Amino acid sequence: MARTWLDDLRSALRALARAPRFAAGVVATLAVAIAAGTVIFSFVETLVLEPLPLAHPERVVLAYSANLPLDQGRGATSLPDFLDWRARATSFAELAAGEPRTASLEGAGGPLALASQRVTANLFRAWGLRPALGRGFAPGDDRPGAPPVVVLAHGFWRRHFGADAGVLGQPLRLDGRPHTIVGVLAPEIEIGTLALIDVWTPLPLDPSGWPRDRRTLQVTGLVAADSTVAQADAELRGIARRLAAAHPETNAGWGAFALPFAEAMAFPETWLVLGLASLAVALVLLVACANVAGLTLARGLDRRREMAVRLALGAGRGGILRPLLAEALLLGLVGGGGGLLLAAWGLDLVRAVTFHPFFEQVTIDGRVLGFVLALSFVAPLLFGLGPALAAARLPVRAVLQGTGAGVVGGAGGQRVRTVLVVGQIAAALALLVACALTVHAAVALRRVDPGFAADRVLVVRADLPEARYPTPADVAGIQERLLAELGDLPGVRRAAAAGRLPLLDGERLTTLAVQGRPERSGGEALCAGAAVSPEYFEVFGLALLAGRRFAAAPGGETAAVAIVSEAAARRSWGAPAAALGARVRLADEGPRAPWREVVGVVGDARRSLRETSPRPSVYVPLAQRPERRLAFALATAGPPGPLAAAAREAVRKVDAALAVRQPQSFAQALAESLWQDRLVAVFFTAFALVALLLAATGLYGLIAYSVAHRRGEIGVHMALGARPFDVLALLVGEGARLAALGIALGVAAAWPLARAMRATVQGVEPSGLALWGGVAALLAATALLASYLPARRALSVDPASALRQ
Repeated sequence: MARTWLDDLRSALRALARAPRFAAGVVATLAVAIAAGTVIFSFVETLVLEPLPLAHPERVVLAYSANLPLDQGRGATSLPDFLDWRARATSFAELAAGEPRTASLEGAGGPLALASQRVTANLFRAWGLRPALGRGFAPGDDRPGAPPVVVLAHGFWRRHFGADAGVLGQPLRLDGRPHTIVGVLAPEIEIGTLALIDVWTPLPLDPSGWPRDRRTLQVTGLVAADSTVAQADAELRGIARRLAAAHPETNAGWGAFALPFAEAMAFPETWLVLGLASLAVALVLLVACANVAGLTLARGLDRRREMAVRLALGAGRGGILRPLLAEALLLGLVGGGGGLLLAAWGLDLVRAVTFHPFFEQVTIDGRVLGFVLALSFVAPLLFGLGPALAAARLPVRAVLQGTGAGVVGGAGGQRVRTVLVVGQIAAALALLVACALTVHAAVALRRVDPGFAADRVLVVRADLPEARYPTPADVAGIQERLLAELGDLPGVRRAAAAGRLPLLDGERLTTLAVQGRPERSGGEALCAGAAVSPEYFEVFGLALLAGRRFAAAPGGETAAVAIVSEAAARRSWGAPAAALGARVRLADEGPRAPWREVVGVVGDARRSLRETSPRPSVYVPLAQRPERRLAFALATAGPPGPLAAAAREAVRKVDAALAVRQPQSFAQALAESLWQDRLVAVFFTAFALVALLLAATGLYGLIAYSVAHRRGEIGVHMALGARPFDVLALLVGEGARLAALGIALGVAAAWPLARAMRATVQGVEPSGLALWGGVAALLAATALLASYLPARRALSVDPASALRQ
């Protein structure tokens, strides 16, 4: 049996060598389709199939705080709330928390900004992680005042210490304090965004000075062995309700919930995007197989006499099936190899356009290779089995006597090829609509006016460590010196500082109380609170509508003051001018904080490119509420890029041990934040172009086949006086009818796809008639061109020769 198959493979190689154009077309079609499937499978494999490096992955959950109702998002938690969760919850064996920070590593070459994660001492125990070297955190390492220790990430240990096993016990100076290296984590945990972490340090469990609505902690839980994830989730929700009743000034309108770790690895939008992309890949694969099946059927017609001779000589049905399936298998394997190379290039392209660390983990591994191999075997069955069975059923006598076309070339075969072409056109239209919708949404998002010249603003970030700046007065002092030094740089028109920047850093949500009015809770009082320097409003183009801005004198404001946005003024006072003189208090400043006088009203700031209406905002002077995580925005006279090095030096001049995260223009940072929209647009554009090309190729092949096998009919028409235009109209009209039918079916299939995308991709509006009409016109024009090119060959038919034949 093995020898017979080897003979069949050798025969298949010789047959394909005699038809290089056919072989090249099939291999190219399969390679493109398999590459698309491989790229999507790589993402699914990383998200779903890759085993989590946890001891009990089925019991690990992530716990979130969120505004009610709880479908509003996944928020972080404050330290006081976390400690209450841990004290009251009984469904968890462990509850741990962590907070991302930037740490300054002091040493030769100046300070280096490291991605640090401050975590409770039991986090590694909750995950079930065993360090590759040394130990993790011990109980008491997170006690306030405990000796500072650090655990290194495996990647950082290799890069910075050359994988030296003797690092244990050595000091590492972080944020001005020596930390003792006690361990090195195993590399398995470096997945997704965790791969960016350089060092892990203990989170001091000291709730004093940490307000309840300073929500920055990410909470991980290990569900107890005798409990379930559902029970743990229900218990968290109940604890959150009791905390809201006990602390209404900070927790009213807030709840909590838990999600299994595997589910929480990606947001719901990610799964929807992958689902839509998987559907697109399935359509591309079907279009490719339909295209190849059409080519194989047409080639089968040309080989029907060869197949009939083999059958007449006693080859048997199996002797016909095996060589044809061997040809299909060879084409599938070569196409799979080409698809693997294209997929590797495609993943590099995805990484180039997304800027997101998750995609660095998406690689072509053993599972992906197995997927490609499976496709390489399955695809030949899809496109090769039908034509092979048809060839094995040839009426031998009719074919040899020339009295019939046989099963492959008869009316049945023609109908099959027609159905395949119509299906390709329908699938291509559905993918073109999806492509047009996503590209339109992505372009529209990029064109949203942020309200200021984002391409003339340089963003500089730095974190102020508690060890060097322990008190609010220390933090306020260094903030003022840094702001002054950065503002004096040549080419900087003005400099502003804030804890969060609009469009880039999201919102710090709190509630607003107005003196003399009953306090409201939940959404009615919710607003975005921000601590900003006086120049903030000018840098970000916020017009002064009433009152004044914050004083820019050294030391800033002496009285407790605030500025509100127009939306906040209209919600609470009805008009901007009516807000002046009112006294307000933000819940995140605590119930004992002084009432602030509203001294100004400014225009609404766009906090996100996706928001439909601005959220009410309240601004307080940065000098009165210093922030340790600082973001500076420098409005420049020219392109901001050349000022990056000067900004670093300015910070070093104020504090040589303070590390600066990579300075970049606001426009670049904003573009990087839109990686998901670009990814969806890139996926659907690639799939749509592939489907369009394959559909056009299939229609071209069908019309070319019709021209080749209707030469006699065409000759008769021309002998009877048909003009060249009439011949073209006959053949192009055939293609136009198929295109019209395919477009009609494609519209019916694309409409529910567009509705599903509306819930997935921000800005998609499926009812744009111009967009649908443009897509249909593009596909129709492509179909007419694909029909016209082979139809022109019919004009070279000699009527006399055709009549003699």
